[in-house]
Amino acid sequence: MALSTGALTILGAILKRVVLFNLHKNSTVASVGAVTVNINSDDDASGDFSQTGGIISFDNSGTKSHLINIYSPNVTFGGSGSMTNFNPGLNTSFGQVTYNHASANYSHTGSSYSIQQVDQTIATNKKLVVISGDVLLTSILQYTQDLH
Repeated sequence: MALSTGALTILGAILKRVVLFNLHKNSTVASVGAVTVNINSDDDASGDFSQTGGIISFDNSGTKSHLINIYSPNVTFGGSGSMTNFNPGLNTSFGQVTYNHASANYSHTGSSYSIQQVDQTIATNKKLVVISGDVLLTSILQYTQDLH
């Protein structure tokens, strides 16, 4: 699945294992506008987010900063999953993840999940409570000044 501009709204849970999810995929035509994906957009108490496999790819041309809003009460990253943006460490655009639940439980299981070229934000007046594992931070291949 790929979007070129606009928004995708998912009510309820999303459990992602072994799939490629592209917010924008077209290496010859740049994205016209940023794509926004809202997960558990109704902030339902049972609408968990879990990615334990597969790839979430924000962009493969690196021209826009696409956004995933996670409104889930439970957030799990683990297994062999990854979240990335085009050309990590060399690109000037970042994927964006914002945690929007009042007090979300955060779990990181395993040791091979990776996040590259993705900014993570906890929305104003929200909490991300680490209940297991470590918080995953974006990696970058080289030090640069804030690129965005």
